[in-house]
Amino acid sequence: MTYNAKEALEAKSSGLPEDSILDGVITKIDDGKIKDFVDEQYHSKFEGGVDKPAINVELEIKNPENDEIVKTHQMFTYIEENGKTLYSSKSNLGKYKVKYNKLPEPGDHIKVLTDGKGIAKIKIE
Repeated sequence: MTYNAKEALEAKSSGLPEDSILDGVITKIDDGKIKDFVDEQYHSKFEGGVDKPAINVELEIKNPENDEIVKTHQMFTYIEENGKTLYSSKSNLGKYKVKYNKLPEPGDHIKVLTDGKGIAKIKIE
């Protein structure tokens, strides 16, 4: 190994471009409770607790800069009542329904927004 300050370059992350709208596809959906998908250190941030039903939506996004596939996920909460999935129009699940005319399913082609750090979220508004 050789440290060379004069020939050093900043390594690019294998993440996504910042402040972008990209194409993605849902690859998998896991059903459970909030606590199943969120690290315990963040449990206190959820009003009403972490025992509410939720889905964890896994997706793949192709980085247009290098054609690398980046995998990420996003959680949506819902209300379970007598075996039915309920959601409000103002919830993220409700916004998804308005944007894509359906609830999330594997195979859905969606738009993904990245923030100033390249962190991706499904475009629902």
